[in-house]
Amino acid sequence: MATSTTIVNACGVQISLDNDLGVLTEITGEMTSANIELTVGIADYVVFADDNHYRTACRKDAKISLGIFYSTDDLEGMGIIKQWWDEVPFENRSVQIDVPTSGGGNDRYSAEVLLESATFPMSADDASPILVSVELVPNGQLDIAQIAS
Repeated sequence: MATSTTIVNACGVQISLDNDLGVLTEITGEMTSANIELTVGIADYVVFADDNHYRTACRKDAKISLGIFYSTDDLEGMGIIKQWWDEVPFENRSVQIDVPTSGGGNDRYSAEVLLESATFPMSADDASPILVSVELVPNGQLDIAQIAS
């Protein structure tokens, strides 16, 4: 089998999140990681007099995990997360992730999401920047589309 010539890396990924005015704001420069988890609900069952397992599938879901550096600028990623949590924690925000870049023909993952959690690990003996783990869950469908040229 021939080696793929279309493999990409994540160096140019662009991530944007709605700010408090509903404007998609690029937060890529304050981040170090992003994960998109796509799942399908699968149930396992067995029947009498059969040694096999059977499965049924129903519904799809997703989770988006972001690694955002803690910063004090309200216009950066952490400022957007803090404002969201403090003022409107139950409202949807738009998220958009372009892979491998925001160029035409590349993939765009987008959804209206809810802020599920933000975890701030802090240690007195660690001089590294604080990396906040943010979990977002779609409120509806996660769309996957090609970016128009």
